[in-house]
Amino acid sequence: KVFLVLYLAKCLAQRPRIAQDPLRAGLWSLVIVPVATIFAVEREPDLGTAITLFGAALLMLFTGGVKKRWIAAALAGAFLAGLVLSVAKGTDSYRWKRIETFLNPEADVKGAGWQVKRGTIALGTGGVMGLGLGESREKFPGNLPAQRTDFVFAILGEEFGFLGTTATIGLLFALVARGYHIAGRSKDPFGALLATGITSIIAVQTFENIAVVTGVIPATGIPLPFLS
Repeated sequence: KVFLVLYLAKCLAQRPRIAQDPLRAGLWSLVIVPVATIFAVEREPDLGTAITLFGAALLMLFTGGVKKRWIAAALAGAFLAGLVLSVAKGTDSYRWKRIETFLNPEADVKGAGWQVKRGTIALGTGGVMGLGLGESREKFPGNLPAQRTDFVFAILGEEFGFLGTTATIGLLFALVARGYHIAGRSKDPFGALLATGITSIIAVQTFENIAVVTGVIPATGIPLPFLS
C-alpha cells in the first residue's frame, strides 16, 4: 500500500504530462507497474487488498489529471478481469461460491454463506442500542468467523447497535473528509497526491469492509481500519 501510493505520487508530481496520455507517455509508470503490483497481491491470494490498491490508485490517477475515459476503461477492464479470475478454476472455486452466496445468501447457509449469515444476525441482534460492551454472543467459537478482523463491524453492531455503528461510520467519514481537505489545500503536487493516496486507502478499505459485512458486495477478506 505504502509503495504504490508513494510511487504514483512521485510519478504524477514529477511528470504531470504522463497523465494526459497514460497508454504512451505513462505506459510503464501508470499502467505496467501498478497493474503488476496489484496482480502480485491478488495472487497471494489477497483479493481484498488488491481491490483496495486498485481503488486508491484510480482516485490518485483521477486527482493527477488522468481523463475520465481512461478511468472508465480501467474500471471495465478490472470488472472483466474479476470475472475471469472468479471462473478460472471453475464454479467450485471459493471465489465463485462467494458470488453465488451474494446472489442467493440462503442457498448454502451452513456452508459458503455461513459467515455472511452470522454477520447479519449479529447486526440484527444489536438493534438500536446494542447488547452492551463485551456482551456479544456471535464472538464465541462456532458462531461468526473472523469476528476480530474482517467481521469486527458486525460485533460492533451487536454490542453497540445502530447508534454505535452509525457513530463509527461518522467518525471514519470525518477522517476521510479531513484527509481529502488537506489534499485539496496542499500547494505541493507531491503532497496533495500523497494525502489523496493515503486517504483513499483508508476510504476504500473502510467501504469495502462495511459493504461486505452488510451484504452490499460479495464477501472478501479485508480488515476495518483502526478497529480490526
